[in-house]
Amino acid sequence: MKAASDNLTPCILELGGKDCAIIRHDANLSHALPIIMRGTFQNAGQNCVGLERILVHESLYNEFVDRVTDQIKKMKVGSVLNDDIVVDVGAMTMSGQGERLQNLIQASVSEGAKLILGGRPYIHPKYPTAQYFEPTLLIDVTPQMTILKQELFAPIMVVMKFSTDEEAIEICNKSLYGLGNSVFSGDQSKGDWMSKRLRCGMVNVNDFGATYLNNLPFGGVGISGFGRFGGIEGLRSLCLMKSVTTDRIPFFKTSIPRVLDYPMHSNGSSFVSNLVILLYDNSLIDKIKAITGLIKNSSS
Repeated sequence: MKAASDNLTPCILELGGKDCAIIRHDANLSHALPIIMRGTFQNAGQNCVGLERILVHESLYNEFVDRVTDQIKKMKVGSVLNDDIVVDVGAMTMSGQGERLQNLIQASVSEGAKLILGGRPYIHPKYPTAQYFEPTLLIDVTPQMTILKQELFAPIMVVMKFSTDEEAIEICNKSLYGLGNSVFSGDQSKGDWMSKRLRCGMVNVNDFGATYLNNLPFGGVGISGFGRFGGIEGLRSLCLMKSVTTDRIPFFKTSIPRVLDYPMHSNGSSFVSNLVILLYDNSLIDKIKAITGLIKNSSS
């Protein structure tokens, strides 16, 4: 962006996110769970729109935690190249992340969160220097904790509890990031209502990642960037717009009224005032008076 500014080159920034999944009290957990697992752990959590904050209504919280605990326990870490297992979580793409993530998790625990699973780098027996991190489940996270202020980009499920829709929206919107979010609800109208109040560039109702469709504008707000790619808006962002006007009717051309031609006539300002009234005033009587004024100013 700094380099682009040197020559005033337009640019689009699609940066990171701290996306939420909100599970309302009326959500179908059996439907939502597989989608949330995919949204959190796909590509070892290394997705710009990966789910980094899972907000669960208090009435479903314990059931959700129990069910995801059972699933995450079964996940396997390794290399798809040489390991003789079906791998769920592969390597991290950036070096030095293990220590950073472990420190964030430990800080959250000291702040009151509970670490249920994982929370540390995984040492691969064949590739001890490779960058792996255990699938992690961190629960009872609260809005003020340090881990919510940084993008994780890792296989870490962070679970929070909420009581009302308004509270969930407030938690989501508190982040400086604003890329995408998901809302899970048995009431479509409530999902739509919440989506309109979330400060972000994209929302999936009862889904995750559907906004990847290439006919939709993709991008965020806040420190998640600006501009859009994908869809008509994305194509337009790659173009420099030019406005061109021509006469639709060749023999009907622009003509400057004599009263407005240079050198200006003394009645010019009165003519313009009447023209504005004629075009924009709501009163029919005033419009008629303006027409009279235009005729008078034009002829004098």
